[in-house]
Amino acid sequence: MEHGEMQQAADSKQQRWTRRGGTALSNRLEFTMLKHVVLFKFKQGIGEEEIVDLEKSLAELHTVIPEILSYEFGRDVVRSERSYDLALVSTFNDLD
Repeated sequence: MEHGEMQQAADSKQQRWTRRGGTALSNRLEFTMLKHVVLFKFKQGIGEEEIVDLEKSLAELHTVIPEILSYEFGRDVVRSERSYDLALVSTFNDLD
């Protein structure tokens, strides 16, 4: 793949292509988006009211952390012993 083709492919996937050191081995793609995944396992005996309060707080997360581009969360539907109880996935521009 030529440099121009690499640049076009990278741009179409919301990635940034940077040249480091000038050799083919030192070229690399850098992602400009960051996905952050948090998995919750509730302690034994936690009540429905506490879970609802957590969900209400998570629904307002974008007002507390303006850097969040998007996020979603939800409860476990499988309900197996090894499943987590709730998951949160958020998207940020970068680590900053």
